[in-house]
Amino acid sequence: MPRIRREPDLTPFFEFCYGIARRDQLVGAKTTDAYLRWRLETGQWQVILPSVYALFQGDLTLEQRAFAGQLHGGAASQITGAAALRFLGLQYGPVAERIHILVPPDKRVASAPGFRVIRTERLAEPTVIDGLRLAPVVRAVADTLRERLDLRMARALVSEAVQSRAATVEEFEAEVADGPQRGSADFRRAVADVVGGARSAPEAELRDLCRTSRVLPPVLWNPILRGPGDDHLLPIPDGWLDDVGLALEVDSREYHSSPEGWVRTLERHNKLTVLGVVVLHITPRDLRRDPGKVLALIERTYLELARKGNRHRVRRVSDRGA
Repeated sequence: MPRIRREPDLTPFFEFCYGIARRDQLVGAKTTDAYLRWRLETGQWQVILPSVYALFQGDLTLEQRAFAGQLHGGAASQITGAAALRFLGLQYGPVAERIHILVPPDKRVASAPGFRVIRTERLAEPTVIDGLRLAPVVRAVADTLRERLDLRMARALVSEAVQSRAATVEEFEAEVADGPQRGSADFRRAVADVVGGARSAPEAELRDLCRTSRVLPPVLWNPILRGPGDDHLLPIPDGWLDDVGLALEVDSREYHSSPEGWVRTLERHNKLTVLGVVVLHITPRDLRRDPGKVLALIERTYLELARKGNRHRVRRVSDRGA
């Protein structure tokens, strides 16, 4: 073991860099090659990537892995994919098994186990959170979905980003137009659903389901409704069958996770039913576990209302799509 005469001051790496450092940074902090080699050989430090080290033992957090990837990618790099979604606050992304790193096309750096380097000419202004340079939400969503083929997740992520105002529909349309087509079928379909007015993944699934019916007329999605002689807008149902006054509502678990959410649902329901509207509440769980049963319920309800000649007092102001 080499004689260690003086410990270098590595405090800044723990205060600002998650305990992660690149070799040239350690050299700048007056760390010798002998000291680095001793720390590694004794297991006190560990190699994460070529010339990127963790100045501690044990497993790395997601933040530490991302910061290591950022150091590996260089000054212009950005973290994208599932890890970026986590830091940007989106809830429906997959577990970040790998760190995805965007780098300029001329950057000479390679992928490694647990880290994927993506060369791109489309490096937008990053969002910086706790020292991590993150790709824009739209790019992070797209990169996640281009690698993971999952239409349900695609719909959930795109809808969440738009509903939370983390991104706009127009930004997603631009990413579809400008980004790579390979592996993007689910992403493009999810964006098309949102462009068409779908506000959530379960609503998009309900749309797909209703299109398979040989009984139902075209369902109107998210129509604007008013009461008779009333200037106040009524609650906008997810789906609407105007001839019988049947409203379809997808009730998400998140929306009903609080007493306030349940009260809002009852208020929406009551404002419609008092005008003769029949409201069917559909859960995402039922849609996914037994879509045939859900469709049969909608069809039976529609036929029964048509048979009885259900009369409602709702005026449809505009349609948002069939």
